[in-house]
Amino acid sequence: MKLRTETIEGKKIYIVDEVLEKDEIMAFYEYVSSLAFVKKEKSTSYDEFPIFSVDFEPSLFDKETFIGKKARELMSEFVTNFDLYRLFRVYVNLSNYVDIEYPHYDCPRDREDITILY
Repeated sequence: MKLRTETIEGKKIYIVDEVLEKDEIMAFYEYVSSLAFVKKEKSTSYDEFPIFSVDFEPSLFDKETFIGKKARELMSEFVTNFDLYRLFRVYVNLSNYVDIEYPHYDCPRDREDITILY
C-alpha cells in the first residue's frame, strides 16, 4: 500500500494506492458493467446535463462487498472513532469521453463527512 497525505483548506486528504489487487478491480468492474445505469446524476442543481449512475444500498455495501469492506478497513486506520461513521451514499458514475461534468461537493462544507473515491 502506498500512502500520501495532503492538507487542503485545513482538511487532511489521504491518497492511498495499491490497496486492491488487479483481479479485485476487474471483478468489481465486471459486476458494475452488468448493472443498469440511470441518467439522473447532476453535479449541481442547475446542471443541464445529467450523467448515468447506479446507486448501491449503503447499509449493505460495506458488509457484503470486498470494496466496501476495504473502505471500512482503511477508515479504521486513518479515522479516529471510525465506527461512529455510517455510509450515506454509495454510487458509481458512468463518464464517457466528452461528458460534461462540473466541480461539486459530495457533502456540505460545514459537515465533517468523509468521501472515499476509488
